[in-house]
Amino acid sequence: MRRLFLLSALVITVGAWLGFSESGLAALARLAGAASGGRLAVEQPSGRLVGPLGFGRLSWKEPGLEVVVDDLRIDWTPGAVFEKRLVIGELAAARLRL
Repeated sequence: MRRLFLLSALVITVGAWLGFSESGLAALARLAGAASGGRLAVEQPSGRLVGPLGFGRLSWKEPGLEVVVDDLRIDWTPGAVFEKRLVIGELAAARLRL
């Protein structure tokens, strides 16, 4: 029972850190880049995953395709995901290059 409590506390703590801190967003950005096999590059993440958040540059590269988004800003309502909806209040970028 004690192990279950400790595991639950750890999951909640890590989840709160990832969602509610800028360092958690940076860790998720690094993890996403690594999980993509290097195709995704995330530079200068700022804000929190629960919003608002931004990126200095977001790029996706694979053979025959390169997408670069500069100064991406997103303000969304994460709670809407539990209702199977995506609610974005603001989605802005200084530059989009395909």
